[in-house]
Formats: sequence, C-alpha cells, structure tokens
Amino acid sequence: MEDTAAKRRMYLLLALTAVIWGIQPLCIKWLVAEWSPVTISAMRYIFISAALLVIAVRRGETLLPPRHTMPALMAMGMTGILMNGCMQFTGLQYSTVTNCTLIAAASPAITAFFAAVCLRERLNIIAWLGIAVSFLGALAVVSHGSWQVLVGFSFNYGDILFLLAQVAWTVYSILAVRV
Repeated sequence: MEDTAAKRRMYLLLALTAVIWGIQPLCIKWLVAEWSPVTISAMRYIFISAALLVIAVRRGETLLPPRHTMPALMAMGMTGILMNGCMQFTGLQYSTVTNCTLIAAASPAITAFFAAVCLRERLNIIAWLGIAVSFLGALAVVSHGSWQVLVGFSFNYGDILFLLAQVAWTVYSILAVRV
C-alpha cells in the first residue's frame, strides 16, 4: 500500500515539474516587459540557490563540492544557467512563447547529436532519424516554413537566441556527464 502512495506522489511531482517548466516561458514573457533578462535570470537563481541551500542544510549535506569539480561546475553555471537563461529570456522579447517552446523541444535531439560528436556516444539509425526530424522541425519553426527566410538568412532574432540557448543547455548537459 505504501509503495502505491509513493508512486502516486512521484507521478504527481513529475506532473507538477512539467507544468512549471511548461508555464515558465509564458511567465518570463510577461516579466521581460518589466525587467531585463539578466535581472530575471539573477533573481531566478538567487531564489533557487537559497531554496537548495535550505534543503541541503536541513539534510546535513556537504555545501561545497569537491575542488576538482569546480572548473566544470563554473562552466556549467555559465552555459546552462547564465547563457541559457539570458538568451532564452532575451529571445522572448523578440519572438513568441510558442516558438520558444517548439524550439526547446529540439533540445533532446541537439543533446544527442552533441553527445555523439563530443562524447562519442553510439546512436542507432532510429536515433539519427529522430535527430534529423527534430532539426527539420526546428528549422521549419525558425524559418516560418519559408524557403526565402532560409536562403536569405532573415531569421527572427529571438528564434536564433532560442536555438543558441538550447546549444548552451546542451553544453551544460554534456559537462554534467563529466562531473
């Protein structure tokens, strides 16, 4: 009986996480009308860091990571936290929440591609086909389905920032594998 309650709680928390991630671009779009992307990013991570610090202290966790992981953690902070957040938040000043979320959906494919190239992970043909379809979908979003946009490189600035934010997140994810 307890196992079922634990599973139910786990699924509820996973659903809550998806909802929070899903509404984040909408909330950020509203916030960038009032605050700069850097301010939003800084405030976001100050509050997250404070919450994690409280949790770590309550659990009796070690607060500082091992010294040898610091360079990778700093790089992760720059790419996955600062660059990803600021580029995504700035992109929302120029593009739509819909484009933000559609381009973000390509993140697993971008990560798989970079993992294959940088970490030499082996991918099967189905994975490569999935990456190709995802890239084509992201390209369709940023070009608005127009060949003229592709040929003329006249992409929306916000959409390009969304793509770069996903690449920054990919670098963060690849660095995390090594920490």
